[in-house]
Amino acid sequence: MIFNARDKITRGLLSLAGPLPLNLYYRHHFPLPSVILIENTNCCNARCVMCPREKLTRKPGFMAFEVFEKIIRDVSGARRKPVVHLHGFGEPLLDEVLPDRIKLAKAFGIKHTYLVTNASLLFPETARKIIGAGLDRMKISFYGTDDESYCRTMRGLDFKVALNNVREFVKIRKEMKKKDAETDPSIPASNDQWCCDKRIQIPVALCSG
Repeated sequence: MIFNARDKITRGLLSLAGPLPLNLYYRHHFPLPSVILIENTNCCNARCVMCPREKLTRKPGFMAFEVFEKIIRDVSGARRKPVVHLHGFGEPLLDEVLPDRIKLAKAFGIKHTYLVTNASLLFPETARKIIGAGLDRMKISFYGTDDESYCRTMRGLDFKVALNNVREFVKIRKEMKKKDAETDPSIPASNDQWCCDKRIQIPVALCSG
């Protein structure tokens, strides 16, 4: 059965229960979602043509670490700890304390942390920090198979910089022997052949040279 908190009938039924009984019922019958999305920032360094960020009316900024810690404390108390996504409408690597957020989540028993990045800021120092902090999985938005198509889609970013960052990340992950730091590039489907380096996939054309 699905309950809609905005439905008048549902709100009426819930109002009939006392605070304590309702709390106990909620904890038993309404567990946390299996995935929690925490937007650490809605700031971004790109102007991708398919992104609706320009429609946002929220003020750009970064989530206070105290707020993040409270969220992690609350969700970590559940029997089934959710997967925690550390991204939203912004570029998560703009957040200087992102490694600390990952460390905190892992310290509270969050088994799976995940983020999506455009890799433009995934420089070696940052890569080492987020891998060392315990990041479990990362998806890379990489729309384009050459400089022209990439820059046309991911405006404001540099194709060669992002591609080099991805390559270096794979090397660093191997050096640090962190098999749990998976990389999952998001690249438009095409007829290109694919080369696979364990858990990272990049078109053959991008792997040469």
